[in-house]
Amino acid sequence: MLLALVLTTGTFAYTYTNYGTANINASFVDEAYNTVTPSGSPPNWNSVLPIVYNEPQYLYPNAAGDLTENDQQPGSGNNWDKVDDPYTSPDDSSTYIYNTSTHVHYDLYGMTNVVPSANDIVGIRLYYRIQGGGGGSGTVVPMVKVNGTIYYGTLQVAPSGSWTTYYSEWQINPDTSAPWTEADVDALEAGVGLDKYSGSGEVDCTQVYIEVQYQLIITEGPVPTGGLYEITPASGFTGDLTVSLYLLNTDQLLKAYRYLNIQAYLTDSVEAGETPDFRVITLNNGAATFTIEGGTASSYNLNVTGGGYAVISDNISGWAPGWSVTPEFYCEVSQR
Repeated sequence: MLLALVLTTGTFAYTYTNYGTANINASFVDEAYNTVTPSGSPPNWNSVLPIVYNEPQYLYPNAAGDLTENDQQPGSGNNWDKVDDPYTSPDDSSTYIYNTSTHVHYDLYGMTNVVPSANDIVGIRLYYRIQGGGGGSGTVVPMVKVNGTIYYGTLQVAPSGSWTTYYSEWQINPDTSAPWTEADVDALEAGVGLDKYSGSGEVDCTQVYIEVQYQLIITEGPVPTGGLYEITPASGFTGDLTVSLYLLNTDQLLKAYRYLNIQAYLTDSVEAGETPDFRVITLNNGAATFTIEGGTASSYNLNVTGGGYAVISDNISGWAPGWSVTPEFYCEVSQR
């Protein structure tokens, strides 16, 4: 944080650099002058930093789990190897597990492990491909077993005679209510419960796999919003004010952004009653000016209410030395 006060006759200026989500709670009070106080809820500019991305990983059955209750087609081998098809090429009716009973039968499978990654896991999806075979009707429930407890996904009706893929998602570990770790994923079992509740025939499942999801690359989007300054007119002052907001560190920002458009909004200003009701500060213009007529409000808030940005690339190590994603502002309030 950088804080500087400049006080001259009729003008009060306050320089405020906001890094991340840290707050400044400071003000200069003198009834002869207007005061400018940095906001306690500034935009979190660190949120624009790109997030490293890995493609999803796909895990497949490779061993029997704690439950093996369904029948298999063909009848030799293991249940798990009837549902281990790659996600891009299910073999449908060539190999599958099935249940002809009106009682639910469960299968759980040991799964292949993830390839270690430095990135955070943001969720897993359990995919399963099912049908109602031979005119049968039934339901399928996906499930994962974590640390000895089975957690069920959404019950799904098996479409008669039509292989269809569904999934259930767990964005966090249901056992710990915390983000998934690679160790968590490697230790889980996954599977399905098949239940034929009416008619002849059976309920079939030909494919079960897990998609491990990682954070996406985000290199552009809306700018973070939040407060910049609270402006308080001098006691008893009812005249007009000019509020100027300047961008100070354009040279640093140009090393991080392809573009940066910041929508600045001053409450109860003349501009707040216009369309649009904000002024845009860019890396080219570097400033915005607002007018307060009458000075009747006890205070005015200068905020970032929107805008857009795009950073240079998703590889921070390739940015030019001295880059910054955090705008440094200077706010000047003058009596007109």
